Amino acid sequence: MANDDTASKRSADADIRYSYSYSYSYSYSYTINLSDDTASKRSAEVARARFTINLQRAFSDFVSELERSYRQPAHDAADTRLQHALLATAQFLERMGPDYLAPFADQFANLAQTLSDEVARKEALLSALSAKDDPGLSAIDNKRRRYARILWALRTYFDKLPELKGHITDLATMFEDLNRGVTDQELVAKGSKRDSMRIWGARMQAALGLGCFIESGLSRERAASEAATKYEALTELIRIAGADLKGSLLSWYDSYVNERVKRVPVPELLEAFQETHRAIKAAKLSPAKYRRIGHQYFKQAVKAVRRPRRAGFRQIT
Repeated sequence: MANDDTASKRSADADIRYSYSYSYSYSYSYTINLSDDTASKRSAEVARARFTINLQRAFSDFVSELERSYRQPAHDAADTRLQHALLATAQFLERMGPDYLAPFADQFANLAQTLSDEVARKEALLSALSAKDDPGLSAIDNKRRRYARILWALRTYFDKLPELKGHITDLATMFEDLNRGVTDQELVAKGSKRDSMRIWGARMQAALGLGCFIESGLSRERAASEAATKYEALTELIRIAGADLKGSLLSWYDSYVNERVKRVPVPELLEAFQETHRAIKAAKLSPAKYRRIGHQYFKQAVKAVRRPRRAGFRQIT
């Protein structure tokens, strides 16, 4: 009986120890887990706080860059502002975005670089167009130099077409060589020295203007007389100095209307005149509209005349 009591007591002690050991172990384990959880939460809170601060800074910088871009003076403000905006966006994505946003940041940066190159090309072209004449050169030589500079600026648009870029470069060099007294074989003309295509193009504009005046109800004589009085600058298109402008206008008009190839040695201009003249006659406009369009054609002709000293054209005295 005593043995049974002893055994029972030992069993109870063992249960207590087991229970205590189990409880202690569980309590200890639970405490550790609680500490890990708290540390994780604190770590997450710190990370979120840092992210929020970095995001605020990045966004503030982003807005500042956008504001700065819209204060940039430029020949083409829209392009320059867009370029800065694209760069600011790329920097923002690179600074704050996860790895999967990196390709998008690169695309924004590449687009900004492309736009920057475009702005540089435009500025070079505008500079060539607005360059002042060299007082040491003649009017014709200055015009050749301007052509060369414009071509040099245009060639940068064709980096992906090297053959075309090469042709443009060659042509620019030919113009510059002319100022040095060197004429490339490709610029040597054969045959009779007729008036240039540009001169005949200006005469075509005048002929179309005269055609509109006639369609408005004016007689040929009156239409030519009115045009000659209002647009005296067209006398520079006359080949023989001192010739009558009124008569010349009628002569050019008849040459184009009757398709006189020997008088108008540029088939492309004859074709263009015939097509446009047919459209003018078929339009059936009011006299006032015909006269308004006629004045527009005459103004285009005068504009061609008033370009800086036309190379290759001399009035015969």
